[in-house]
Amino acid sequence: MKVVGLTGGIGSGKTTILSLFEKSKIPCYSSDNRAKHLMNNNITLKNELKKLLGEKAFINDRLNKRYISNIIFNDSKKLSEINRIVHRYVQKDFEIWKNNQTSSYVIKESALLFETGAYKNYDFNVLVTAPTKLRVKRVVKSRNISESEVMSRISSQWDDKKKETLADFVIVNNNWDETIKAVEKVQVIINDKFSIKQTKS
Repeated sequence: MKVVGLTGGIGSGKTTILSLFEKSKIPCYSSDNRAKHLMNNNITLKNELKKLLGEKAFINDRLNKRYISNIIFNDSKKLSEINRIVHRYVQKDFEIWKNNQTSSYVIKESALLFETGAYKNYDFNVLVTAPTKLRVKRVVKSRNISESEVMSRISSQWDDKKKETLADFVIVNNNWDETIKAVEKVQVIINDKFSIKQTKS
């Protein structure tokens, strides 16, 4: 089974792009969603996070998102460490999920596809980008945080230009009609690359 990696910086809209692939009946794995689930439900992982970030990392046994965000986005060392820990659990979870799929290929969404070097293990990698101003506007609206906070998070991630050199395909997500066309185009490219016959849904 082939694996297609999908990534993009905060506010790029990669989650929306993932939903478009899901509508095409392609099995999609959201690392972001599964990471949140595991951090809230996997006891061993929770204990590792408490050891790293302190007991305040959880409130009423649930992830204290704001507390953790304030720590990791102001401490690159802590950010790197938490990514390393969570990535290990997410990777195991993904392998179990993938082994239960029967399609020709699956899509794995991951915010740190290139930063971790995980892209090397996949057969095709798609990067979602958008202009910085648009990304900031999206995140401020969806997460109710300040522009300066968003810019701080963007600056902590790899620049899109650096990611583009490693991607097999780039979707510029700033015009919905064009975005839909780009998703359709990448599906054709993937089907051709893997010699997959398209079936009508």
